[in-house]
Amino acid sequence: QRVFVQSAAMRAAEIRAGTAEHKLHAVPMGVDTRLLDGLAPDAQLRTLAPGPWIVYLGSHNRARQLERLLEAMPAVLAEFPQARLAMVGRADTPADAQWLEQRARRICPHGEIVFFGERPMREAWRLIAGAALGVSPVPPGPLHDVSSPTKAVEYLALGLPVVGNAIPDQRHVIEQSGGGLVCEFSAPALSQAIRRLLRDPAHARAAGARGRAWVLRERSYARLAAELAPRLHALTAPHPRAARAD
Repeated sequence: QRVFVQSAAMRAAEIRAGTAEHKLHAVPMGVDTRLLDGLAPDAQLRTLAPGPWIVYLGSHNRARQLERLLEAMPAVLAEFPQARLAMVGRADTPADAQWLEQRARRICPHGEIVFFGERPMREAWRLIAGAALGVSPVPPGPLHDVSSPTKAVEYLALGLPVVGNAIPDQRHVIEQSGGGLVCEFSAPALSQAIRRLLRDPAHARAAGARGRAWVLRERSYARLAAELAPRLHALTAPHPRAARAD
């Protein structure tokens, strides 16, 4: 028997809970790099506003506490008045969607936060590929601390530098790749990290390039599958004793 978990943090949690260490294998989230072939940014963001554009791609559920990201925008706009925040994704309930959009209008009443709804993956990537940076705020706690957030890996695969808070796997991805900044899960910390990247576009682009190279090398699904296949093969191979008995 083997247990496949989503992150090294989840593996450690399972070991603390009593699962035998040798039975556990971490398989983090990655990117299907085949979908990147021929992918080019569309012009929609630049058509709407010159930017710089900050993008969030993912769930809009109220439990994700995205108000922290929205509340980071006034300080960003005070320094970068042309900045815009693109929110790509959806909430599971109309009530959550309405709450988030109303909150955005109160915080930025002049349309600086733009909701694009849910898009097919490749279309969403084309939409955000020309942005200045991606943000991945993930509420800390028992549930998400053991997760393997996909957003940071997707942003980096597109060459976007990342601002993300210190969920263990997300911290590992950002720090090991050199692809962005890790900060606390708060509006002031998110705002400060976003502004640091916007102040130095050349540095931000270099971080995005480093992150893309690392993801293509370490977190492509082809790489992850190649690492997983021998483990699965070992589970399905005939037991040596059974083979001799035959």
